[in-house]
Amino acid sequence: MNDINPDDFKPGSYGCHEALHTAHVIIDMIDGHLINHPAVEADEEFLRLANAAQEALCDLYQAIGRKHHDGGEG
Repeated sequence: MNDINPDDFKPGSYGCHEALHTAHVIIDMIDGHLINHPAVEADEEFLRLANAAQEALCDLYQAIGRKHHDGGEG
């Protein structure tokens, strides 16, 4: 059974900060390893989908950041 305390992951907590950081790491990975990959660059559909994924993750990063900082961390 998982003993995770939801309070440890609310905005303003270290757990929420971890989610913010993880989103940032994945954004960097998509940019550096996927969007700039020759196979993706060469295919219009692949590039469109990779850019959509990047945009969605950027939106997630911004949403987490807003709530995290409003929750007591800055």
